[in-house]
Amino acid sequence: MSRINTLSEEQKRGADPEANAWMSASAGTGKTQVLTARIKRLLLDGVPPHAILAITFTKAGAAEMARRVRADLANWVRLKDADLRAELFAIGDRRFDDPVRLAFARTLFAKVIDAPGGGLAIQTIHSFCQTLLAGFPEEAGLSPGFRALDEAESREMRAEVLTDIIVDAGTGRDEVLLRRIHDLALAVHETDLHGFLDRCAASADALDHLPSGISPWLRREWGLPTEMTGQQWLESRCSDDAFDCQGLRAVEAVCSGWGAETGRKYCAVIANWLSAPLSQRCALLPELQGIFLTQKGDLNSHWSKALVAAQDLAVRLSDSIHETLAVARFLAKADEIANALEVGRAFARAVAGRKRRDALVDFDDLIRLTAELLATPGRADWIRYKLDQRIDHILVDEAQDTNERQWQIVSALAEEYFAGRGAKDDALRTLFVVGDYKQAIYGFQGTSPENFAGARHQFFQLAAAAERDFDDVGINRNFRSSPPVLSVVDGVIASLGPEALGLPLQAVRHESAIAGAPGRVVLWPVVSADDEAEDSGADEAGVDEEGWIDSATRRVASRIAATVRDWIDNGLDGETVHPRDVMVLVRNRRDLAGLLVSRLQAHAVPVAGVDRLKLKMPIAVQDLLAAARFALQPNDSLTLASLLVSPLLGWTHEELLEHGWRADSDGRNGPLWPHLRQRLEQGLLDRSRMAPLFDMLRMVGNVTPHRFFEEILSGPAQGRAKLLARLGNAARDPVEELVSKALEFQTRESGSLHAFLSAFDRGEVEIKRELDNDADEVRVMTVHGSKGLQARIVILADATHDPEQSRERGIDWPTPHGTVPLLSIRKDERPEPVAAVAEALRVKEMQEHWRLLYVAMTRAERMLFVAGSLGKKAKDGEPPESSWYKVLKEVVEGMGAGWQPIADSAWASECAYVVRGREPRGSNARSPQHAPVIPAWARVAAPQEPRPSRPLAPSSIGEADELTVPRPPVPQPSPGLAAERGSLIHALFERLPPVEPSRRRTAAARWLEKSGSIFSEKERAAMLDAVLAILDDPVHSALFGPNSLPEVPFSALVGGQVIAGAMDRLIIDSDRVRVVDYKTGHFVPATPDDVPIGYLRQMAAYTCALETIFPAHRVESALLFTNGPTLIELPPSLLAAHKPDLSGGKAKSVDSA
Repeated sequence: MSRINTLSEEQKRGADPEANAWMSASAGTGKTQVLTARIKRLLLDGVPPHAILAITFTKAGAAEMARRVRADLANWVRLKDADLRAELFAIGDRRFDDPVRLAFARTLFAKVIDAPGGGLAIQTIHSFCQTLLAGFPEEAGLSPGFRALDEAESREMRAEVLTDIIVDAGTGRDEVLLRRIHDLALAVHETDLHGFLDRCAASADALDHLPSGISPWLRREWGLPTEMTGQQWLESRCSDDAFDCQGLRAVEAVCSGWGAETGRKYCAVIANWLSAPLSQRCALLPELQGIFLTQKGDLNSHWSKALVAAQDLAVRLSDSIHETLAVARFLAKADEIANALEVGRAFARAVAGRKRRDALVDFDDLIRLTAELLATPGRADWIRYKLDQRIDHILVDEAQDTNERQWQIVSALAEEYFAGRGAKDDALRTLFVVGDYKQAIYGFQGTSPENFAGARHQFFQLAAAAERDFDDVGINRNFRSSPPVLSVVDGVIASLGPEALGLPLQAVRHESAIAGAPGRVVLWPVVSADDEAEDSGADEAGVDEEGWIDSATRRVASRIAATVRDWIDNGLDGETVHPRDVMVLVRNRRDLAGLLVSRLQAHAVPVAGVDRLKLKMPIAVQDLLAAARFALQPNDSLTLASLLVSPLLGWTHEELLEHGWRADSDGRNGPLWPHLRQRLEQGLLDRSRMAPLFDMLRMVGNVTPHRFFEEILSGPAQGRAKLLARLGNAARDPVEELVSKALEFQTRESGSLHAFLSAFDRGEVEIKRELDNDADEVRVMTVHGSKGLQARIVILADATHDPEQSRERGIDWPTPHGTVPLLSIRKDERPEPVAAVAEALRVKEMQEHWRLLYVAMTRAERMLFVAGSLGKKAKDGEPPESSWYKVLKEVVEGMGAGWQPIADSAWASECAYVVRGREPRGSNARSPQHAPVIPAWARVAAPQEPRPSRPLAPSSIGEADELTVPRPPVPQPSPGLAAERGSLIHALFERLPPVEPSRRRTAAARWLEKSGSIFSEKERAAMLDAVLAILDDPVHSALFGPNSLPEVPFSALVGGQVIAGAMDRLIIDSDRVRVVDYKTGHFVPATPDDVPIGYLRQMAAYTCALETIFPAHRVESALLFTNGPTLIELPPSLLAAHKPDLSGGKAKSVDSA
C-alpha cells in the first residue's frame, strides 16, 4: 500500500520535474508534499543530488523536508514491487510500472547519502549564502575562514562596539560625537536607543551614502527650510512684517465688544503678545493659538457664536499660527533625527570595522554580500558559471516570506535558466516556486506580497522572452481543516474584502478535501476588566505575583486552562481530547503566553511552554545559575537560600527557616553558608542534605562550565530529573540550551565558570523552540511560530487586540541606496512627506494584521475557539472595530450562530457555529509515551579506564637495536642522508614493479632526479642499480608478483598487546603468508645466524602479528639486503627465540631481550 496520498492533478503539475512552475498554495493544501514529490521525481529522472537546490524559510522547515525525502527513499529500498509502484504512481511518475525504474528507485537512497557535499542541498537562504561566500571569500571581500554570528553574539558584539565608541569619545577623541550621543540618549529610552542603533547597523550602506551634513539633507527631503533654526523660523514668522498684526487687532476689538470674562481674557492674551519683544512672541505663540483652537485642534465654539463676526479672521489666524508652530516642530524633529543618524552612521561604521577586523558576518551580511557578489560585473559571471556547473534545479519554498534582497539572489541564480547560455546549455534546468499571498506575515523582515508578485512577474517575463513555458498553478484544496472551519475562513475574507489583506481582487475560496467532516467555530464571551462578577478563587490565584497583568487577562488565562482541563477529563463532543490536540495561539509573548503556561501547569495540564523565550527567564535556568553563583560565592546568602529551596536541593521553606534562621549576640545575621556548616558540625543537619553543595564547591576551578552543569544534571544528584519532575517538560529545552551555551562558550573562549556567567549575564539569549505533535503536550505559541503546524483544536487567546493601539513599527525613510531608520515621530511632528510614508506603513501593517488572522484560523483541523479580554479603556465592553474578535463575531453570527448559555463551564455562554459531520473519530488515544527508565549505574561516574599500553612497533625494535649492526671500517653518510636514501629505495620498490621492465630505468631516473635531488647523479645511479638488480632478478620475481602488496599497514592484538606498523612487502598465497623487509644499509650478513638481533626481534614481531591475522596460513619471513642484493630467509626456529614477551599485556623491553 502507498504510504502517501496520491497527488491531485494540480499538485502533479507542480511536481513535474521537467516544467517551470509557480504555485500559489493556500494553507493546508499539501505544498510540502508537492515539494518533496518534485525532488523525488527529479532524482528518479537521473538528476544528481548535488544538482538540486531547495531553499526554504526556516532551519526546521529545511530539516523536515530533508527528513521526509530521505525517509521516503529509505522506505523505497524495502518496499515490495507492488507497493513501490503505488508510491511512484502517487507522486505522478509516468513510468511507475517499469521494472528498470523500480530498480533504479531503490538505489536513490544510497545515491543521496553518498552524494558529494553531504547529499541534497535543502537549506535556508542564509545557509546557502554562507556556503557560497565560504567558497568565494576573497571575491566577496571577506577573510577566508570568516565566522557567522548568531543573533545573541551579534547583539553582544554591537553592545561592545557602542561601549568602545562612548569610551573613545569620552577620552577627548571626538567631543562632537560624545555630545550627539548625549543628546540622543536624552531623546529616547534606552531600549529604543539600542533598537535604533541596531536598525542603523542594518542600514550601513544607505547611511554611508548620505551627505556629510545630514541635517540639511533631511530638511530638503521633508520640504523644510534649510538655512534657519527653529527659533529663527519662529522669529521670522512672528515679526510685524510677517504676522497679520492688523487682523489680530481686529479680533481683539471684537473680543473687547463681547463684554464677557472670556472675551477680556482673549484681549489680554492678544495685547500681551502684540506688546512683547520678538523673542517672547515666539514663546507666547502657543498661548495665542489657545484662544482660537481647542486642545484637539478644533475651532473654539465661541468663534461660531458670540464672536462669529471675527470667525473668518480667527480661522485664518489660527491656520497661520498652526502652520508656524508645526514647521517649528518639524524643524526640531528633523534636527533631532539628523543628530541620531549621525550617531547611527558612526555606530554602523564602527560595527562594520569590528566585523572586518575579526572576520565576522551577521545574518544581514550573508544576504547582502551574496546579493552584491552575484551582481558584481565580471566576478558575478564567473561565479554564476561555476554554479551553473553544479545547480540545475532550484526550488523555493515559502516564497511569500522572501524579501527583496533574497529575491535578487534567487534571480541571479535562475535567470541563466532562461537566457540560453551558461555552463550547460544542453541540460534541462528548472525553477519551482511555491508560496501564498495570504500567509505573508513577516513584514518586519522586509517581506510583502508585493515582493512575491514582483518576482512572479519577472520570471514569467523571462520565460516568455526565452519562449519557455512557466506553469501558473493554484491549489486551494485543503487537506487539513474541516468544511465548517474553512467556511468561516472564507467568510472572514469575504467580509473584509481581499484588498484588506493586500491580496489580488479575485475571490478566495477554499475547498476541503475532508468533505462531511465535523467542525465548529466558537466565540467565548469577551472578559472585561470592569466585570463585577469575579470568578472563583482559582481564577485570581497568584494575583500578588502577577499584579502587573490586568485582571481581565488573568481571568481569560484561568478560564482557558480550566476549559482545557475539562476537555482532557471529560472529552469534547463525545471524543477523547489529548493535550497534543490543543494549540493556544497568541499575537505576542509578552504577558499572556507565560500566564497561560503557568495556569495550565496549575491545572496539571501537560504543556510544552512557549515557542520562544529569553533564556534567563525560565525558573530551571535560574536554579542552575544559582548553583553556579553559589559555587563561586558561597557567602551570597540570597543565592544560597534560592538554591536550597530549588528542585536541585529540594528543601522546603520550613526547613530553610528551621536551619537558616541565625543571629549573633548583637542581633545581626551572618552569612548563611558558615551557619549551615556549623549546624552540620554540631550534628543538627543531615550531611546528605549538604552533600550536593560540597560537590559544587569541589568542581569550581577543576571542571569546565559545561562539565559543571552536566555533572549537576546527569550525575548522582540527578538534577535534570528533579527539575523536570517539579517544573514539567517545559523546562527541558531551556536547561539543554543553557548546557549547550556553556559548551559553545568553553569551545570558543576556553574560559572559567566565572567568565561564562559574566558573558551570560551581559548577553540576551533567546530560545526558538520547535513545538510539534510528537509530545503529548498543549502548545502555547505565537501565530508567527505556528506557521507550518496544525492542531485538532486551536484557541485564539487574545483576539480582542486593537491594532490601532499597537506601537507602530519604526519608520524607514527611502533613499537611492536603501532606507534609513527614523526615530519615533508623533503624528503632530510629521511633515506631509513623513505622514505619507507613515500612512503607507500603517496600511501595510493593517493588511498583515488580517493575514495573521488567516494563518491563525487555518492552523485548526476541526475546532476553532476565540477568546479575548478588554482593558479599562474599552468602550461599552465592545471589542475594537479592527480586532479579530469583532470580524469573527460578525461572520459567525451572520452564518446563523447565536449566543447560548452553557452549564458547568468556565464560560457563561458561547456563540458556536457547529456542523455535525460523519467522521468516525472515536477515541484518538494513542499509546502513552513513557520516558525510558535510566538504570542506577548510568548516574554514577564511570571508573577510570586503564590506560592502554603503547602499541608495539616492530620497526622501532630494529631501530632500538641498531647498535647491534656491525659498522663498516670506512666513513659512512650522516644518519639523515642514510634515512633519506632508505626512503627513496623503499619508494622505488613500491612504484617500479607495475612499470614495464623496459621503461623502469628511464621512469625511475626521472623520478629520482626530482625526489632525490640532494644526492649526486652517481649516488642516484647506484641506488637505481641496486633496485633494478633485484627487480630484474628472476629469483626475486615472486616478491613483486600479482599476489604481493607494498607498504602494508597492519594492527593486531596479540596476548593483550597491540602490535602495529607497516610491512615493506607482503605476499599472500592460498596457504602461506610471506613478509619481506628491506634493509638498505651497507652491512650484508652471510647467513641467518649473522643477522643482527634487532632485525630478528623486528621480524619476530611481524610474525606474531601475521599469525593472529592469518591463523589458517603458514607465516614465513625474510630480509632483503639491497646492498647485495641478498635475500635471507629466517627460519621459524631462529625467530622463536626473539619473539616479544607479551605476557601480562606488556612487551618485553629491548634491553632485556
